[in-house]
Amino acid sequence: PTAQEIAAGFEAGDFEFIELRNLHSTKPLDLAGLHFTRGIDFTFPAESILAAGAFALVVANPAAFESRYGKGLPVLGAFNSGRLSNGGERLKLVFGAGFDVHDFSYDNKAPWPSRAGNGRSLILIDSEHGEILGHGANWASSAEVGGTPGTPSSTGTGSGKLLISEFMADNAATLADGAGDYVDWLEIWNPSAA
Repeated sequence: PTAQEIAAGFEAGDFEFIELRNLHSTKPLDLAGLHFTRGIDFTFPAESILAAGAFALVVANPAAFESRYGKGLPVLGAFNSGRLSNGGERLKLVFGAGFDVHDFSYDNKAPWPSRAGNGRSLILIDSEHGEILGHGANWASSAEVGGTPGTPSSTGTGSGKLLISEFMADNAATLADGAGDYVDWLEIWNPSAA
């Protein structure tokens, strides 16, 4: 966090977020029943409908997020617990009683992009084969320091599955607090045309 954010009482983990995006041009995406069980803990509420083309955000601390990114962003809710690891970890998104939507591990070492971290997020670059999320070759680092929360970071057609398209888990040169902790976040999107 910046000195101003620390003075406001925020810690690095307070700024984490997950961004979801529905890339379908006409159909809404029902997120009800989805649940993160590894990495973070969050259950999407029953009324979680993501309109065609829309974004939604799940944040660690709504006040911290708003102080950094501004008002008016589509915050769906707050993490129940957990935070993303800067050194890589396993992420798991399930539906209902445990049907795996995505279950993979990421890392901050090769073959993951060398520019990732240092304030840059990871962006899924191969949406046709995005279901292989645990392969570093399917990811690139963002051009922008801090990534692109709230705006598109990749385009293209997809496999018809909900994908994790971008995350920042090793921003070693951006906004460190006094303890050396850094802000992490995750973006999920639906690349399908169905």
